[in-house]
Amino acid sequence: MMALPLAYLLAALIVSIQPTSAARRLSGRIVYLAGAAGFAVLILQLLPSTGDITFAWLSPSKVGAVMLALVGFIGVILHHFSERYLDGEPRRQHYDVTLLLTLTSVATVLISDHLLVVLLGWTAISLCLHGLLTFYPNRPRAALAAHKKFLFARVAELALLAAFIILRIEHGTWSVSEIVARYPVADMGLELHVAAVLIAFAALIKCAQLPTHGWLMQVVEAPTPISALLHAGIVNLGGYLLMLFGPVWLQSGPAQWLILLVAGATAVIAALSMAMRVSVKVKLAWSTCAQMALMLIECALGLFELALLHLVAHSCYKAYSFLSANTTTQVWRCVWLAPPAPPTRTTWILSAIVAIAITGVAAVLSNKLALISPWLFMAAALTAVLAEQGSTRVRSDMAFFIPLAIGIVAFYTVLKSGAGYLLGDMPAVAGPVADIWVSLLVVMLFIGHVMLRHAPGNATSRRLARRLYAGFYLDEWATYTTLAIWPLRFPTQRYPFATDHVAPFKSSSS
Repeated sequence: MMALPLAYLLAALIVSIQPTSAARRLSGRIVYLAGAAGFAVLILQLLPSTGDITFAWLSPSKVGAVMLALVGFIGVILHHFSERYLDGEPRRQHYDVTLLLTLTSVATVLISDHLLVVLLGWTAISLCLHGLLTFYPNRPRAALAAHKKFLFARVAELALLAAFIILRIEHGTWSVSEIVARYPVADMGLELHVAAVLIAFAALIKCAQLPTHGWLMQVVEAPTPISALLHAGIVNLGGYLLMLFGPVWLQSGPAQWLILLVAGATAVIAALSMAMRVSVKVKLAWSTCAQMALMLIECALGLFELALLHLVAHSCYKAYSFLSANTTTQVWRCVWLAPPAPPTRTTWILSAIVAIAITGVAAVLSNKLALISPWLFMAAALTAVLAEQGSTRVRSDMAFFIPLAIGIVAFYTVLKSGAGYLLGDMPAVAGPVADIWVSLLVVMLFIGHVMLRHAPGNATSRRLARRLYAGFYLDEWATYTTLAIWPLRFPTQRYPFATDHVAPFKSSSS
């Protein structure tokens, strides 16, 4: 495991010393080997004969092994994609070195079992990411986004530092696995509640939850591979933090409800705001914000196996979406030219009946009825999919989409069981009040979706759409606050012209 961050670091040193095509090819081979090694570590963790890793300062977490394989896979894809995408860029060496240092930092966090090493790696990720976000340093919008992200990251790191110091004082060890193994504790004192709240607070900032979300939408100024890395392998580390310290913070009611309230509001607002956007990258950024909120809610409900499945699936999907954003535009143009037929009332009723039946059977067969909100969310999503399949031929299309819906639910159940095997024994699920709150969020999200998509001319829908397009002006407030705390001198953007490097014309008479 220790060889993985060292491999990425070696690749970064090779490119920084000799920025040639041969050096990039050699570093690429190292990245490929590191990606394969990440999957090898995951396989070794899954083998029952190997047991848990017991090396000092190395994490025995199977979640970390899954994340390590995921980051290695994304690193291979980004390196291969960048070979042509950034060919000829003046700052190509800066990109290569900073990307590899970012992967080094992420791998360090994932393999470490020491609180201080986790914090140092966490800080290094943010600093390296700042260098990637300012790849085009003369773009004012990118500079503002990186400036806000820089401030938010420092706040999150201070929160983590305070939380880790409290945990060290209370438990007398720097080992993450030893601390987590002592939970649940009989007496959750004030100090431990404070540490739990600080961990939850840091995770919310890392996942770009409201009102610290604006930078995520504005960093689309960066090259596409950087956006793919950010959305697929970095912003989701807040979820990994919650999974790593799940037994600690989930025993604290204030920490749990901090996530439920902030992530709940973010999920509804971000998911509906995404529908108001036209730019492909901005849509994807709002989607990431909403997906991270849902993942955090799953953690707060104690559904860590679902959160892990969500994290991996979202990372792969979002990396693909950003790297293929140019083709997405063509698909959406076809949809705009030939919009689907609106679903009728009969279609909605039939879709709801089928979705509830499929979800209900799956819930009973899986014997997972402690929480209603996850099944309600699945039923609402299936209802929308079945109703909005885009045809007036309800019966013939239902004959195709019903088996598809059944297959989706069955596939989800199998994957969720596999994630549960990886996580092992985790804290008990949340209580009925949290379940009711999340169920209300699902209902609000479904109603808002139907209003905005199928009744856009309604006066209430128009007012809601205007506010959602502006993100309820939360980012404006966050921007004013950050600039008041630490003003930014914006770069003067200069658009080059072909004549910039041409010698001035001199007449023959001069």
